[in-house]
Amino acid sequence: MTLKQIETLKEFAELFNRAKQLYSLQSEPLTIMPYKYGKEIGSFIEYCSHNNLVLVNYHEIESEFTKNYQDPSWYTQLTENQLLQCLSYCIRRDRFVDGFLAARIEDETVNKVIDALAKNR
Repeated sequence: MTLKQIETLKEFAELFNRAKQLYSLQSEPLTIMPYKYGKEIGSFIEYCSHNNLVLVNYHEIESEFTKNYQDPSWYTQLTENQLLQCLSYCIRRDRFVDGFLAARIEDETVNKVIDALAKNR
């Protein structure tokens, strides 16, 4: 991971904090995917995907992530690869659990991962 990529991720974290509305819920017509993400989340997903920050082995961190994602100190002991797996898990899990990424942005999990990546550098 490059310093430029970390800086860009930090910019996304700031965007998430400043955004007035990260997503909307579609009520009509009823769809299988009710969350409609705004440009901040859409751009974030696109950036991570195009810069190879979404790892295919994200599932390896799933059980650890599920147990520990709310503990800020947990992120400090992870390697860069594990942190990228966490980020990847948040992005990829959203394909199966609609709104998962929005929830992880709102509860500051994505920001914790980004902060840990920056400190890990």
